[in-house]
Amino acid sequence: MKKLSVFLMLVLLMVSRGYSGVVWENDCSSMDGWSSGSGNGIGVYLSGGTIQMNSWANNGSNAGWTNLWRGTDVTIEADTEYDLIVNMKSFANEAPVTLKIQSIIDGTWATIKEESINPLADSFNDYTLSISTVNDLNSEHIGGTLAIGIAPGWWNNLGIDHVSIVPEPASLLILGLGVIGQLRRRQR
Repeated sequence: MKKLSVFLMLVLLMVSRGYSGVVWENDCSSMDGWSSGSGNGIGVYLSGGTIQMNSWANNGSNAGWTNLWRGTDVTIEADTEYDLIVNMKSFANEAPVTLKIQSIIDGTWATIKEESINPLADSFNDYTLSISTVNDLNSEHIGGTLAIGIAPGWWNNLGIDHVSIVPEPASLLILGLGVIGQLRRRQR
């Protein structure tokens, strides 16, 4: 029992230092699993090991707009917080991009949260969008599958290097503290 308590305390230490388990990730080195759309059908493609979303495509034609979306294998659970982390870079003067966390229930897609951000143009950086089902927040999405949407604005050019979904470290910390408390109570 004492070894288990020490192990859980080490896990809590890692969580409190920002480590948490990734429940889904994609390195964006292929389009497998992703769906895309653009004004002329050619604005989303692979280039240099990243997904490029370009409203003015390589051949000089005008795509006008681009979208990228996909479901994951993550089931939305009650009393959980999730972070969508997208590692991306703007190639168009830090133009706005809409990130969406969505749910899929019985084949129907619904947006849980969306936010417009302005990715930097100097290098690839992580951008985070968070949702919670703690205290019955977003309860209509519990049991659905988490999905992702990325939609650069009109006349935008964007590179995406990595996408992941991570449970919120604070939730894991609270859970771990509760487990340690229960173990100590049983020892007495």
